[in-house]
Amino acid sequence: MLHELATNAAKYGSLSVPEGCLDVRVWSEQDQVNVDWHEKNGPEPSPSDKGGFGSRLERGLVSALGAEIQREWQPAGLSVLLQIPLANLRS
Repeated sequence: MLHELATNAAKYGSLSVPEGCLDVRVWSEQDQVNVDWHEKNGPEPSPSDKGGFGSRLERGLVSALGAEIQREWQPAGLSVLLQIPLANLRS
């Protein structure tokens, strides 16, 4: 999933322009792992209604790991919060 986000950021998002940047934080709290992804200073995102590989990967991840994904298309770039139950990563 992170590879897919990074590929899209390099092609279309904040990593596709010299002034763009990416802030990724990973932490665990209580019984879940959180990944916070924020693209900054990139071109304005254009959410697509088309479901490509990333959409299928996201649905598979949510299903297989009981994860939750929140996406926000902000003017500065894409923000994603991925939350995965820690117990589901251990099995």
